[in-house]
Amino acid sequence: MNIKTQFCIFACMACCVSWSPIQAADQQTPLDEAAAQWIEYFEAADLDGLMTLYDEDVTVALHGQPRLVGIDAVRNYFANRIGKWESRFEVEFERVETDDDFAWLMSKYWFIATVKESGQQFRDAGRSLLVYKRSKDGRWLILADIDQQSPDVTWPSPKGME
Repeated sequence: MNIKTQFCIFACMACCVSWSPIQAADQQTPLDEAAAQWIEYFEAADLDGLMTLYDEDVTVALHGQPRLVGIDAVRNYFANRIGKWESRFEVEFERVETDDDFAWLMSKYWFIATVKESGQQFRDAGRSLLVYKRSKDGRWLILADIDQQSPDVTWPSPKGME
């Protein structure tokens, strides 16, 4: 798999589960803490920590790639990528819905990644849909992640990231 394909797969996953959301302070959601934790683990290259944020039965569908099913598939995916990119994210929530046991959100995302080894830079923008399931200990875990490029999500990002 070439580096551009690897980036696209990585970018889709990373963008959709981590963000600094564009929203007013009074619009915070129960999922903000889960997103902040994902960023922290990812930037620290803490694969074990990152995996604590996924439901055992997670399904991930990325830009034209075969789906990943189960925590082991997600772990294997990240094991080959985590810590190899300098990343910047921006996400704009479009809709967030929660109930007692499940939550979902749709967002626009913008992502820039620089390969640490080569300095090669990639950009991706699109839309994501995430489904969360509340664990027995009350934490929100990622149950499903679907990402796609979207012609109405374009550069520059709303905060001016280019």
